[in-house]
Amino acid sequence: MRSSASRSGSPARLIAAIRPAAARPLVQSAAFAALIAVPAGIFHMLCPLGGVETLVRIAAQGRYVPKTGAANLIALGAVLASALVAGAVFCGWLCPLGAVQDWTRKLAARIGIRALKVPGRIERILSPLRFVVLGAILRATAASFNLVFMNVDPYYALLHFWTGEVAPTALIALGIVVAIS
Repeated sequence: MRSSASRSGSPARLIAAIRPAAARPLVQSAAFAALIAVPAGIFHMLCPLGGVETLVRIAAQGRYVPKTGAANLIALGAVLASALVAGAVFCGWLCPLGAVQDWTRKLAARIGIRALKVPGRIERILSPLRFVVLGAILRATAASFNLVFMNVDPYYALLHFWTGEVAPTALIALGIVVAIS
């Protein structure tokens, strides 16, 4: 039986009829495919973390970090706005690294590998470390005015490992992130 949303043909009603659990893998796949198609030189201009790094340099020197531009600030603004409105929607729905982590977990479950359960106490202790890492990246970027994180960035490595411009350390970081997923 067809729902009234699908009979009406209204895009808003069709979207509302789609369950988030079913829509998320489709959105993740589309976002992943779109970012894979972006040429390596343009990728730096679409990275939200590049927006943070760019913002630091603009504040300090009034200039962009090399390989970045206003698009980074737009990406950063979009991620921040979506986070304020809908939580970690970028990480869960649009980030290609998050998609690969989800796909890895599903594959592992299908072949019988159980997910590692981190006790709540340990997670509460480790969770703030992401802000320590972000702070270290911002400090190093502010000191060098360059994309210092690129050499260990699993997000960049994932989307451009075949280009030859990804540092081996970034490929190692990507392997670790995927393995612990």
